[in-house]
Parts: sequence; C-alpha cells; structure tokens
Amino acid sequence: MNRLTFCCLSLSAVVAATSIAGEPRDSEYLADQLAIQIVRANQGFGSLGLNTAVVPSYRPGRKLQIGHVQYDRGLGMHAQGVVVVALDGEFVKFRAAVGIQWQTGTTPGSAVFQAFVDGEKRFDSGVMRENTPIQQVDVAVKDADELRLVVTDAGDGIVSDVADWVNARLVRDAHAPQQSNRLGVNIAAFARVVTSDPTRIEGTKATRV
Repeated sequence: MNRLTFCCLSLSAVVAATSIAGEPRDSEYLADQLAIQIVRANQGFGSLGLNTAVVPSYRPGRKLQIGHVQYDRGLGMHAQGVVVVALDGEFVKFRAAVGIQWQTGTTPGSAVFQAFVDGEKRFDSGVMRENTPIQQVDVAVKDADELRLVVTDAGDGIVSDVADWVNARLVRDAHAPQQSNRLGVNIAAFARVVTSDPTRIEGTKATRV
C-alpha cells in the first residue's frame, strides 16, 4: 500500500466516523441550529464549547476528539458541568456519543455522563476515562419540557475532566407545534441585568457597570 492510498483510507475512516448514517432529516444539532434552546450552562472549568472541546479563558477550544477520531459537531463540557436544554415538547429523541477528550492518553481525566429528561435519569455512562471506548446515547424525549446534560467528576476531582458530547442532536417531533417566540438571549441563573450611566461620577461607582 503506497502513502497516497493509506492517506485516502485514513481520511475515509475519519469522515465515516464523524458522519451519521441513516439519521432522520429532521435531526438538528445542539451546537448549531438549536443553540438557542440551551438556557443554562455551568461547569467547573472554562466555558461550554460549541463544536469545540471546553473553552478555557486563555485560548480557543480545541477540536473535539475522542480516542483518535476528531468530530466537527458537539458540546465540549468539563466536570462538574450542567447544560439545560429547553425542549418545549417539540422533540422525540436526543442522540449523541460521549467520551473523554483525548489529551495525551495518560491524563487522570475521568467523568460520568448523565442525561435527565424532566428530572428523570435516562442515561448514565458510568465512569469513563481517556482510553474508554466511546458510548452512544439514544434517549426518548417525546412531550418533555427539559433535557439536562450532566457531567460529574467521578468522585476524584476535576483535573483533566474534559468531557465531550459529540454529534449532540435532537430529532424533532413532526406533529408537535413549534414555539416561535423564544428570544435569543440567555441569562445565567440568579444574574441581574443592569445598565451603565457614563455620566455617573459618585466615587467608586464612576464608570462602573
């Protein structure tokens, strides 16, 4: 086998691994079309990655990767993490694949992936590490109001607990009415919206937001 043939076969393997054969046309990705449905995202390190791994404060998120395969779509979380998705009764399935982000293959990273539908646990991965094979998630969400994606630290702290939900998507219920009035503004739980007055000159309040 020459080098060109090997490269073509390798590329085909990656493409096959990142595509989803037989997926319904009404599937929509959480990091793309349905990002507006994410109403809350908290985690123990960095911020939620949309089509990347977790995003640290000091650099962009890395490419999603589980084992030796990279993925174009998905949610990049970090323990302890929670992502809340508003379903509004519009969907019938949540599907994804989960695993620990490949870092070096020798990190202490470990996590448990869980999915809750209206408060009921519908998926639990058990403890996963960098070398644990990827797991598929297929959860019924018909008529549900809320999907909660949870990543725990597996009881040993959050060091290197970079957790990926690759190809995270929802299958829309063709018979359910769609909510058309959702606003594209997400505010963290317990946050306040305040305004800035550029003319304020009262001591330490000056120029503060």
